[in-house]
Amino acid sequence: MTLGIPIASLVLVIKNLCFLFILPYFVHRADQYAEAGDGSGVSRMNVLGGFFSINLPIGLVVGISYVLGSPVIKAILAVIPQFIIKGLGIATGLLPAYGFALLMKMMINKKNVTFFIIGFALAVYLKISVTGVAIFGACLALILTGYSAFNGKPIVSTTANTAETKAEDGGIDYEDEEF
Repeated sequence: MTLGIPIASLVLVIKNLCFLFILPYFVHRADQYAEAGDGSGVSRMNVLGGFFSINLPIGLVVGISYVLGSPVIKAILAVIPQFIIKGLGIATGLLPAYGFALLMKMMINKKNVTFFIIGFALAVYLKISVTGVAIFGACLALILTGYSAFNGKPIVSTTANTAETKAEDGGIDYEDEEF
């Protein structure tokens, strides 16, 4: 415990710096490979980016920190101004939001924007957890795609409306129904 808190604090600072200064290089290189259609280059940048921006720096910091000891790490942390530590924390906190915004930019269109709004409203205004919203969304997707657990048949009949299908469906003509 004596070593844990100072080392964890130093790792957090180093990790934030690596996310801001090292990882973007690999991301941009991966984008260039993707534009050129080089899938192996994209994969290579993902592996190298993760190694050089996360695994290697954290491994080095933890290893060196345990060798040097807690007093040295506390002294190093004391030298870093508090506004830099807070600023890095804020910048790192914005990265997931930025990534989510980029993902939404690629995914969202007129056909599915209402589902994003419904999910947002459920999560924010009704205080439903993300897992609850995901379960609700999965159920809604199954309903809208016509999945039925009954005899493996879709809910909405896609066959011609004959007397047999009307009798099977309880006499309901699904083609004329307005939902």
